Amino acid sequence: MHDSAAVRPVRVVRLHALDLLRGLCSIGVAAYHFSLWSELPVGSAGHTILAMFGTYGVSVFFVLSGYSLAHAYEHQFRCGLQADVVKAYFQRRLGRLAPLFAVVLLLSVAGKLLVTGKPVDPYVFLANLTLVFGIVDPAATPIVGGWSIGVEVVFYIVFPLLVLLRRSAVQVLLATLVLAAWMDNSLRMHTTLAEGWLLYVHPANQAIFFIAGVYLSLFDGHVRRLGSGPHVVALALGLVAMMAFVGAGARDELALVTGWRRVLLVATSIALVAALARLSLEGATARAGSLLGGLSYPLYLIHPLVFFAVGKRLDAAVPTLLFLLLATALVAIAADRWFDAPLQRRVKGLGW
Repeated sequence: MHDSAAVRPVRVVRLHALDLLRGLCSIGVAAYHFSLWSELPVGSAGHTILAMFGTYGVSVFFVLSGYSLAHAYEHQFRCGLQADVVKAYFQRRLGRLAPLFAVVLLLSVAGKLLVTGKPVDPYVFLANLTLVFGIVDPAATPIVGGWSIGVEVVFYIVFPLLVLLRRSAVQVLLATLVLAAWMDNSLRMHTTLAEGWLLYVHPANQAIFFIAGVYLSLFDGHVRRLGSGPHVVALALGLVAMMAFVGAGARDELALVTGWRRVLLVATSIALVAALARLSLEGATARAGSLLGGLSYPLYLIHPLVFFAVGKRLDAAVPTLLFLLLATALVAIAADRWFDAPLQRRVKGLGW
């Protein structure tokens, strides 16, 4: 039997640059949703660029999740799947997601009931409350954007097996690429992303991001920090600029997530995480990374509530969008500092 210290993550080096990226991705997702819901007049190119950052912002979350899990937990599963280690791992991961998700779920259900007068199916509610909905149907959630949390839980389940299969990483990645190509072909049979939404949000379609993140970390552990030189920053900015350029040429959202753009944007998303994992931040930039990393999860969950409570009553304009982003960030910081962080400490104090 392992002692309590053995089943907890060891202290690892905080990757502030990845925290920074995580926060920026959550802001990108919120900006896209705000522009879409408010019908902000940004033109077709502006819309597709925002759609690209919003769509692949979530995809980068999965790369970051895989990388971060491997960075923090891989040592626990090197020798197999001991029951106490697996239990502690799932407690920590679900304990991180569940409290805030449950609160936002209740608020979302109440809001939908107030607006539409229709209650949420009780089975859907229970599946969301227990975070198992991603296993059955990630799209079946009252929370706008909540599908990615359901998919994340599926990836949490898969993660220990990926660590055990690290010697077969090439075969796993090849199988994942075949799966990604199959999903891409299935998606291209639809005329819009909305029509193929159930396929798009399926864990099989997002697996390439998570699995790439896991193996990127497992096989890059000794060289991930090459200093804070300007070449790393230049590389990251160049990758972002390339993503914007590629996104601007897409005719619609379906074109962003299928075909050659899918291949290029998947590769670029993974390369962006790989580049920033090598960037060492200190001082003010490290604190900014910690701040943005801390607000990323609450901002992602809360931004639809902020918009439908406030944003729908405001004019569709760029200053309005910036105001909403700032307001949402402040609400997210408050939620993280005075609700989620204390609750996380309480959850850990209970043995989770």
